[in-house]
Amino acid sequence: MDSSTSQTDEQLGFDPREYAILIVDNDKAHARAMTESLERVGYRCTVATSGPDGLRKIEQNMYHVVVSDLVMNDVDGMQILQKAKASLSDCEVVLVTGHATVPKAVE
Repeated sequence: MDSSTSQTDEQLGFDPREYAILIVDNDKAHARAMTESLERVGYRCTVATSGPDGLRKIEQNMYHVVVSDLVMNDVDGMQILQKAKASLSDCEVVLVTGHATVPKAVE
């Protein structure tokens, strides 16, 4: 273990390598940026570049956290949220978007 990882463990109070994160975003550059940021501190990330791919990955794997774009073409972030909550009982879901509205945020 390198010193930056052990320092991060100490700061966070847990080992991020124990957590699997699914990133669902049809914007590949945005998905890559999120993945690089999370992996830099030790999280294990998987990327789905479409809503349907995200749904498949949720069905086939176990994730602790799902980070999904809210606005995508075929399957939106709300559908990802519903699937993750139904399939992964202890999973936390974070929805992100560049198209925010107050009603969507409240929903």
